[in-house]
Amino acid sequence: MVGFASEGKTHSVSPNLGEAYFLRILLNKVKGPTSFDEIRTVNGETYSSFRDVCYALGLLDDDKEYIDVIKEASHSGSGFYLRFLFATLLMCNSMSKPEAVWET
Repeated sequence: MVGFASEGKTHSVSPNLGEAYFLRILLNKVKGPTSFDEIRTVNGETYSSFRDVCYALGLLDDDKEYIDVIKEASHSGSGFYLRFLFATLLMCNSMSKPEAVWET
């Protein structure tokens, strides 16, 4: 899950939520968007999904975002929870190299 900071609180967004998860990634990385259309536009091309934008920006190609999510969860999550989180990420079918994520 990815945390979402709002008024000092952290809200989680599960990878199960698909587009909401990818939007959360973009809100952490893209500075200054004022609309959903603007956040979906990269180098003048508007993408139809937030997931496509993440790939266009190179945010998911190396699976770093997934590794970061697991590392963040490892600070407070049990072994059971971390395995469940990894299985959830696998079901999203968007990791390029799941075996490398698992090893990391």
